Amino acid sequence: MNTRIMRGKLAVKVMSTVALGAAAVALLPALPAQALGNNRDVSRSCGVNYVASGNYDVDTAWAQTAKTSGSCTGSLGVSLKTYTGYIYPRVNGSSTYAYISKSNGNRFSVGMHWGCLDCNVTYS
Repeated sequence: MNTRIMRGKLAVKVMSTVALGAAAVALLPALPAQALGNNRDVSRSCGVNYVASGNYDVDTAWAQTAKTSGSCTGSLGVSLKTYTGYIYPRVNGSSTYAYISKSNGNRFSVGMHWGCLDCNVTYS
């Protein structure tokens, strides 16, 4: 048995398998980075907030931001963005909770959340 030939065949087989796998991944549709329902805890410099969003039906969506822990005392904020790019005005809630629900002929793409009004926006 010639081990060099076996290694060569194995190397070709491995490289072919890797190439086929990479080609298959390239053919898969790209998934959106953000979408309604990407619910999770978000750590910020002054605490942790839970962000959540979803649909009641095709034309109605909601989003919420809730304080989980931390020392932030300012208002939390929340908004919704449609697939056409329209962003509803931010709703400023209390220091522990903010909520928005909107109906629109356009489908909604993401919920937008602020852990404080000066914080960067987080999408869900």
